[in-house]
Amino acid sequence: MTVRMTVAVAAYSAVGVVGMAMALRHVAARQFMSYHATASGCQWESLSPGVQLVLLTLLKAAGAGFFASSVAVLMLIPPTAGGSA
Repeated sequence: MTVRMTVAVAAYSAVGVVGMAMALRHVAARQFMSYHATASGCQWESLSPGVQLVLLTLLKAAGAGFFASSVAVLMLIPPTAGGSA
């Protein structure tokens, strides 16, 4: 495998692993992150239960998107490493 292909496989791997970590973080969230509180100017506890539910649902949907895109990126590794891409 050439240096260029090795760099490509390493980059795809890094993006896939970071994406999986982001997916796990979002799917496992029980409240929004501290930067969300800073940006919105609201604390989690001050939100109504309905708004909390909507925000948690959006976080989990974002986590599912991170998961799906990470799987797609990781699926690019075998063809790239095998040289058929």
